[in-house]
Amino acid sequence: MNIPIPEKKEISMKNVEWGSDEFNELIKQAKEQEQKQQEYDQAVEFVTRIMEGY
Repeated sequence: MNIPIPEKKEISMKNVEWGSDEFNELIKQAKEQEQKQQEYDQAVEFVTRIMEGY
């Protein structure tokens, strides 16, 4: 089974105004990245359990 590894990118908040559109977009990107990482971790755990069971 092939599980795509989520891309990790550095998100910097330097020189970003709190509450600005840019700030909100960076927060959105960070949340999406975290969700993809959690989905990946769950998939790896699931496949690992299946493989250990056989």
